[in-house]
Amino acid sequence: MINSSLIVTLGCLVLLFSTLSAQNLNSLPDNSWVRISASPGDPDGREVPPGRASTWIYDPISGKMLRYGGYTPTFSNALYSFDLDSLKWTVLFPHDETYPTTRPGAGSSWSLMVDPSDQSILFCGGFGSTFYGTGDHGLWRYSSLTNTFTKISGRVPYPGLNKLIMAYDFKNRTIVSTLPMGAAEGSQGKTYVFPLDSNKWISKNTPSGQNPQESYRDGFPMVYDTAMHKILCFKSGATLMDVWAFDVTISTWTLLTTTNAPPKRQWAVAAYDPLNKVTFMTGITDDKASTGVKTDVWVFNSATLA
Repeated sequence: MINSSLIVTLGCLVLLFSTLSAQNLNSLPDNSWVRISASPGDPDGREVPPGRASTWIYDPISGKMLRYGGYTPTFSNALYSFDLDSLKWTVLFPHDETYPTTRPGAGSSWSLMVDPSDQSILFCGGFGSTFYGTGDHGLWRYSSLTNTFTKISGRVPYPGLNKLIMAYDFKNRTIVSTLPMGAAEGSQGKTYVFPLDSNKWISKNTPSGQNPQESYRDGFPMVYDTAMHKILCFKSGATLMDVWAFDVTISTWTLLTTTNAPPKRQWAVAAYDPLNKVTFMTGITDDKASTGVKTDVWVFNSATLA
């Protein structure tokens, strides 16, 4: 039995949080999708839906959802907030094509992670049209208390393109990155980590066949599981979804033996529910095309491996 929690999904990211902070949403039926708001419109009145492949996260300081970046009508550096009580949008930083150096660059598919030590949001790894896109795609920290960004580090030093998926092991204060799109041959045997206390990216040898990075499949969604105290990575296997666990303390990936695994898929997304200590996963197709669209949602419990 899953206790009351709320999944919010827009674009291609799924986010999960307790409904205690969203009083107007407590009456939503369990196990159902209900549309609660449309995305903000294009300020120039164009018909293309804005913010596709933007990245979302729940900000525990403000109690609001944050949405950053996206790729329509252009690669964006805009930051919006969404109030779960009033169901209203606020522009925190409008799209700015001068690409100021005081915030992350323009792009889509950013990784956003909460740092529980101060409840700030970590930003990293957005993807743009010209390799790394316009502006800075390194590691940034955002605080809604001051509505400011602070740069922490440059980008993950993988060769090739960006579009990374990351997760933050906050027990060990370490960010873990998967293989990026277009990474050069030979990168498959490396996993990059960023211990916040050392303030630098470190390459860890993770041998071929002993990691989930043998091939690129539009990134492999990752979460930090507070029950296992490990990073979980969900990857398409031969026929089913594989679950890999990364132990930051020994820099080792382990393929978990799971039961009742969902069928393999591309463009998968995942979100961890710290209330129930389970991961929700969905998305989207077998072949990255418009055919074979999947609408199922799965729950993984690391305590039972099912």
